[in-house]
Amino acid sequence: MSPELRAGNASLRAGGDETLDSVQRAAAVAGQFLPVDADGSLTVRELLQRRDGGPLEAQYGRLRDRVLAAGINGLSLGSEAVKDVAGYDLRRLLFGSAPVEWAVFRLARLPERRERLLARGGDAFALAEALRTDPAAPAALVVLEPALLVIADDCGADEQARRRGLVERCASEAGAELEELGEGAWLEVCAGLPTSAVRMTARAARIALPPHEGAWAYDAGRRFALVTPAAREVLAPARSAPPASPELVAAVLGAVRA
Repeated sequence: MSPELRAGNASLRAGGDETLDSVQRAAAVAGQFLPVDADGSLTVRELLQRRDGGPLEAQYGRLRDRVLAAGINGLSLGSEAVKDVAGYDLRRLLFGSAPVEWAVFRLARLPERRERLLARGGDAFALAEALRTDPAAPAALVVLEPALLVIADDCGADEQARRRGLVERCASEAGAELEELGEGAWLEVCAGLPTSAVRMTARAARIALPPHEGAWAYDAGRRFALVTPAAREVLAPARSAPPASPELVAAVLGAVRA
């Protein structure tokens, strides 16, 4: 099936085998998009198996909260209306644990301006916190290293100059230099981030993360640290809940069908 756009309801229905690229093309017809940081070749099934929409969740909310309805193991869960309560918890329980046959997503308005920047040098944690506390904070801020910050900003055309000015001023004060970063390079950064998250403040992240080897990042927008498996073991008490076990999924599905 091809993605089916419901522009008036800002939603789109797509089969599990449809790619993210096809979803975005269909949504763009109405000036809308699904706000996730992921490779366009991923299928809807693979995207929901990840249970993570990437750093842009800082501005647009969690991917799982954008799924209005889904078909899972022959069951139709949720409602295609934007205001939905039916099937809410069950749908989230099964994401990442059972294959999705189709899904209805709540879309967002496609921003007029999208900017991706790299801030090199200075104190990346301080720069991220300075940007995060401003009302015009960028969509996503990810510290890759203590002196390396990537910035994603989505905004209207009338806001771009003011928001870029904020980034330039804060970068200068933090001793960082800005470089343009293309969308492809931004997605490469996102692809290297682990999908599970740990809640952590900037002060704690600055102290706890640098000793760990490998890719890690602190997302100042969500106040989350995305870290390597080794670091997650150290920070296990704060780790988010894993997907439901196969036994629990089987028991839930059995109860629903009974």
